[in-house]
Amino acid sequence: MADKIEELKKLAPEERIKKIKEIEEKLEKEKKLIEEMLRESLLALKKEEALKRVKVPEPDRVNIDELFKPAVEDNSVESIAKEADSQQRVSGLSYRINLEEAESLYREIREMGSTDQWGSEEFKEFYRVQAIVEAVDTRLVEDDVAERVNSTRSLINIIRQYLK
Repeated sequence: MADKIEELKKLAPEERIKKIKEIEEKLEKEKKLIEEMLRESLLALKKEEALKRVKVPEPDRVNIDELFKPAVEDNSVESIAKEADSQQRVSGLSYRINLEEAESLYREIREMGSTDQWGSEEFKEFYRVQAIVEAVDTRLVEDDVAERVNSTRSLINIIRQYLK
């Protein structure tokens, strides 16, 4: 670096100004690149921390008698919804989520609202997301997260009204 400074001193003033501006532009680009890398690294760390906090659900126990029981299926929307709701109900929990998780739940519910036909899997997913959103205490999260959670709750209520 000292050599470059000595070289700059030897240049004519116009050339020196031109070279200094080139160096400044190069340093500015490097600074932006470093800042972007820092942001990405911090985001990656946050994601890793969030993944460490996620609990892996335990698999459901299979009742063999239920597997061989005669099937009398009620495929009505109400029965599918009740079954999915009972399987996905979460009680006594309070979730703390970040903005990325809240955005993901919002997008998921928004996409579900644009689907015309729902099967049992869609109902299960709907009630899973509903249970999570209901368990979020918006007093414990940042304002932007609380706003997104409340938006998701509104969409869920609209879908529930539509399903009735």
